[in-house]
Amino acid sequence: MQNEIRYLRLADVEHITGIGKTTIYRLMKEGTFPEPVRLLPKAVRWKSDDIQEWIKQTSKRASMLGSGQLRPRSTEASSDAP
Repeated sequence: MQNEIRYLRLADVEHITGIGKTTIYRLMKEGTFPEPVRLLPKAVRWKSDDIQEWIKQTSKRASMLGSGQLRPRSTEASSDAP
């Protein structure tokens, strides 16, 4: 028995992840969010498995940050620079 691929619309992805459209597209641009599949010229969908895996990895990273196993990524240049 093969697994059926489920595709999600943007509204579904927003609901499942709890993040908005702008953030989803920003994360995609940064390479940290799954890319959608283009089904038609103006229709994209995300694979449900890709979104579930992203949630799993994001939760795992958040747990590691909370436990001190990882340090947060710095978004600003170091203030120690001359």
